Amino acid sequence: DPLISKLIAWGSGRPEAIARMRRALIEYEIAGVKTTIPFFTWLLDDADFLAWRVDTTFLDRALAERNGTPFTTPGAAIEDLAADLGLGPPSIDPLLAQIAADLT
Repeated sequence: DPLISKLIAWGSGRPEAIARMRRALIEYEIAGVKTTIPFFTWLLDDADFLAWRVDTTFLDRALAERNGTPFTTPGAAIEDLAADLGLGPPSIDPLLAQIAADLT
């Protein structure tokens, strides 16, 4: 979310920059609010995006094809639970780490 923070990745070429951004998004931790991280994780895995088959209508088409399917990432349910309980991310909050372990 641009109101919380900015994440920028670079590389010697587009594939390296995408790989770095994907890794950064996986490692990014924001607790207590929903973010756009699942959307950008999905975008970086989209075949058309990776093949550079994009234009000004790309997102409209891609989102229409999803037909309202929500964007989720592994652990999204844990993040939602943390927000509901007012807990921090598992790496910080031992109670949430235990809940996450019990759910897997």
